[in-house]
This record gives sequence, structure tokens and C-alpha cells, in this order.
Amino acid sequence: MKKYTIILLTSFMLNVVNIAYALEEISGQNVFHYGDKHFSFNIPQGWHKLPDSVLESRIKDLELHRKEPLTQKPILAFNRIGAVHPFEVPYFTISAGTFVIDDSEINRILNSLQKTMGKAARKEEGSLYKDTLIESPTYDKEKHIATIAVDSKLTNNKVTLDIKLLTVFFFYKDGVVVITFYLPLDGSSKYIPIVKSLINTFKFDSGYEYTSR
Repeated sequence: MKKYTIILLTSFMLNVVNIAYALEEISGQNVFHYGDKHFSFNIPQGWHKLPDSVLESRIKDLELHRKEPLTQKPILAFNRIGAVHPFEVPYFTISAGTFVIDDSEINRILNSLQKTMGKAARKEEGSLYKDTLIESPTYDKEKHIATIAVDSKLTNNKVTLDIKLLTVFFFYKDGVVVITFYLPLDGSSKYIPIVKSLINTFKFDSGYEYTSR
């Protein structure tokens, strides 16, 4: 599980999956429901889901920087309507893992996250992320949500950006759903209300919530 946890933190890729999802407007809010992993949330106002064809192109582009394909790939991505290009920060991606989950497994994941704290430099050839500073993770025991922040440098189209990655782990009965927010480091605080709003509206379908065991 430690290996899987690190993959979730470092992959930051986009996957194309032909799974049913639905977008519906309820009381002026765009509610996105992803049936395969049994979760939903309100899409931030002025944001939208990126098309699958765009995700596929992103996969091919990012894998050029690696010797091997990534084993864990986010399944969805969202950006602001009107962004200059699809992966212009800020944006966020969603990935998911299915495995046997209980309190001890969550503790192992949190311990693994804790060990990643401090400065770390990516050694991998062709890495897009360098000079990372990983902050201490937090965990909400009542909602079963873990959060970790990473300050890093992202190289995209030969341009290096200072970014903040906010990664949120939502544990549920079948494993975990992970949302990673890519924010500009300078001025990232103005996007925190959007992050909090999404977290507050995120929920699993009835019967799929995690209960301590």
C-alpha cells in the first residue's frame, strides 16, 4: 500500500475511461456524479470537465517524459471555462484506487504520507516536478478525509511554474478517491474557497461511505 500511496502523490496523470458519468443542474449548482466510483460533487462555478479526447492527448504527452507508462492515472480532469489551454493552472484531477480498506490501512497510508514530509528532489529523468516541499498531512477522522500540500516547480511546454498541489484523499468502503488541485503558488490562497467548497459538497452514494472498522 505504501507504493500505491506514493504513486497517487506523484503520478499526476490523466486517464481515459469509458465509464458513465452524469452532470445535472440542481438549484443553480452543477452536480457531477461518477457512477463507477459512486461519488458526486458540485463543480465550481465557471469550471467544467475536460473532454476525454483532451485527456487522451495529455496522457500521450506526459508519458513522453517517462521511460515506462504510469501505473496509476487520474480518471477525470476539470479546468476553468475559457482557460488558454486545458491544463493551465489552476485545474484539478481525480484518481481512484480500489482495495480492502479499514482503520489500520488508513493509518498505514497516513504514516506513509507523513514520511514524505520535508524537501525532496525528483531524481527521475525527465521529471516534470522538481524541488518539492511537502507539508504535514491532516486527517479528519469524522469525515475520513486526508489532505496534504506540496509546493513544487512544474515544467510544462518548457515553461517552469511555481505551483501548490493540494491533494485530498476521500476514503470510502471500496478504497479511496483522490482529488489533486494544481494552483499557482503565488496567489493560491484566492482559490482555497473553491477547494473548500468542492470538499464540502463531495459525497459518496448511500451505502458506499466509509465506516470505521
